[in-house]
Amino acid sequence: MNKKIIYAVVFFLCLAVPLAAHLIAPDRTFSDNENRTLAKMPRATAKGVFSGKFQSDLETYLTDQFPLRDGAAAAVSAIRKAAGRRDIGGAYIGRGGYYPEVHREEDLDREKYAKNLALIKKIGERSGAGSVKLMLVPCAGSVMRDKLPLFASSYDPESYCEMARDALPGAEVIDLCSALREAGDGAFYRTDHHWSASGVLAAYRALTRGAGAYSGEPELFSDSFLGTTYSKVLDPAAAPDEVYIFPVADSVTAEADGREIPVYDADAATRKDKYTVFFGGNYGTVTVTGGADNGKVAVVVKDSFANSLAPLLTADYGTVILIDPRYFAGSFDSVTAAHPGCDLIFLFEISGLCENGDLAKLLM
Repeated sequence: MNKKIIYAVVFFLCLAVPLAAHLIAPDRTFSDNENRTLAKMPRATAKGVFSGKFQSDLETYLTDQFPLRDGAAAAVSAIRKAAGRRDIGGAYIGRGGYYPEVHREEDLDREKYAKNLALIKKIGERSGAGSVKLMLVPCAGSVMRDKLPLFASSYDPESYCEMARDALPGAEVIDLCSALREAGDGAFYRTDHHWSASGVLAAYRALTRGAGAYSGEPELFSDSFLGTTYSKVLDPAAAPDEVYIFPVADSVTAEADGREIPVYDADAATRKDKYTVFFGGNYGTVTVTGGADNGKVAVVVKDSFANSLAPLLTADYGTVILIDPRYFAGSFDSVTAAHPGCDLIFLFEISGLCENGDLAKLLM
């Protein structure tokens, strides 16, 4: 057969087979690997076509719904790794089986960070809280620098803690950098950006100054967790993490946005994101009751790092209220007014606080 014909047939098949697969296969609504909702087929309108929005949305849709998308992404990552790349998709292929997120100093917005510290100061002053504490969580790469690949860099977390101390003279800024370093290599998951059981225990001791009432032993929930940073690099050599939970009293119950939820969601064992075992994920408000019989209340304004810490706090507080500004739609003044003299705790990962645009909602 003529080579030109062969090349033409191969070229045609390369175009036709993916197109046919795309047309036949149903659209996916969610990517477990990327932990996000996938784009839907956009609706064509004259305004959208002339503005270019329809074409942009269509490109996103076709990219999201590309057949064997995860396999293709893994192949691209393997090629980049073979070529010597160690920064893939926003995570490093680090040492010792770690995949820390990429957080360079030049990527962080110190100006926005300073504005958020000012908001935290205002929220604390208006809350009527008995005490205000700020827990700044450094990223894995800034704590375990020996796990970064050669010549890789991360931001200096201590400088952000110093900024917080200067901006919040009336609050206690808790140093988690040294606490997490003392916890050793296991303070963070290898394949996820969150802290592991060792990191949670180190943070708890730092928060309570070693005087916390929690005394339970962590229990293994899953040994097959491949988390967010694995999803960025898709390295087949990655070893899964173990996820541990912290037993709580039988009297402890949780309610999220008006409905009862489990403190530990057993269904997370069947999901890719095993970290959702803690309350099943993130909500605007989670109220945990039935803890310590002392009438004390902790209001925790937080990101997802607090989800795994909150169960331990039930040994020290009768009520723990978790407020996630990303999803919160109520009145924060009403929350604090109902619990005068509460302990107000802000808990955020540092790079997230350099991006957060939701804290202002708590002053509305």
